[in-house]
Amino acid sequence: MVCSEDLLMLKEAFLSSSSFQKFILKYKYFDENVDLQLLFGEPDLIDRDTWSFPYPDSDESLRLVHYDNRVFDFSKILNRCMVEHSLPLLDSSLPDSVLPLEEENLDYPKLH
Repeated sequence: MVCSEDLLMLKEAFLSSSSFQKFILKYKYFDENVDLQLLFGEPDLIDRDTWSFPYPDSDESLRLVHYDNRVFDFSKILNRCMVEHSLPLLDSSLPDSVLPLEEENLDYPKLH
């Protein structure tokens, strides 16, 4: 069972660790019916449970992704990767023949 205090504790522990790289948390029950946006703030991407927290005095961030299949994925990333690994956004200025890939065609896990 996972609760919001566990997630906050993990976030702070990973942000204070110089050797942290990646941690996957699989759970059966999330103890609280808590809105993750209240816990972590606005997500990085609209309609995506993805947050980034910068490491102090670093070009790295802690990325947290919550997936539909009851997984929290914590990982250390370079700040420039935050843009490179974002899902393509629809740009209305693009001609119809140059539309970005639709989400269903991507091999990303389903996000919560």
